[in-house]
Amino acid sequence: MKKLLLGGIAFVAVAGPARAVDLGAPVYRRPVVVAAPVFSWTGFYVGGNFGYSWGSARNTYAFAQDNTGGGFDTFYALDSPRLNGLVGGLQGGYNWRFRNFFYGVEIDWEALGERAGDAFNGSIFVPGASNPTVTAFSARQTSLGTVRRRAGVISGPWLLYATGGLAYGRISTSGILSPTNPDPVIQHNLAALWDQSSTRVGWTIGGGIESAISGNWTWKLEYLYVDLGTVTANGALPAGNCYGTGGTCNGPLPLPGPGTVSSRITDNILRIGLNYKFGNYYTPVVTK
Repeated sequence: MKKLLLGGIAFVAVAGPARAVDLGAPVYRRPVVVAAPVFSWTGFYVGGNFGYSWGSARNTYAFAQDNTGGGFDTFYALDSPRLNGLVGGLQGGYNWRFRNFFYGVEIDWEALGERAGDAFNGSIFVPGASNPTVTAFSARQTSLGTVRRRAGVISGPWLLYATGGLAYGRISTSGILSPTNPDPVIQHNLAALWDQSSTRVGWTIGGGIESAISGNWTWKLEYLYVDLGTVTANGALPAGNCYGTGGTCNGPLPLPGPGTVSSRITDNILRIGLNYKFGNYYTPVVTK
């Protein structure tokens, strides 16, 4: 009996350490930490915008008047009426995120209510010649579209970006240039008229900020400078105006006087917009 008891104790003494070796030391794992999710800027988006624009139509008037001597006397003048109004439209694009930076492409189209108007006096600098008056000038910009790149930095739910690219717009100009003469007999009562519309292509540059609001929605505030180049309208002082000196009308001018009105169109746009981003709007950050 003593031998059996001593043998059992010896077995436990030997088997216990061996079992402990088989089990090994306990393994402790670091807990999984899920950080606050960040807004995912990558993907397609669409939206709308509303704002105000202020610009100018820097005009150059160049008209000629038949001087009955085989040539023309030239009328030349400059003015810069303001071109202001409300804007509103739609935009859409795609963003790619690279760590704390992003790159994107955006297309937009705006309806504009811009108007400009002016009236002033000028003169043909030839003794005895008439004094033309621009009795009315008007310009309208009715639409604007852009195709732009956007690039900038990401800070949490915020974007800070620069943008630039192609711009195109529909512009109309019209007006009347009326030759007049202080002499009551020598009246020049036939006016030059012009009314022309065209689509101009130019460029734009600007910048803005954008921020996540809730869910898939973001808002943005953006400024753009737009240069659409020069639009030219053609007109003419028609034949038939009376000419003469000393209060005597010697007859109608036999030839029309050609002319052009060239308008350099530039614009500033400040607008606020709302975008909806498709797909997942949050990306969870998991740290092990």
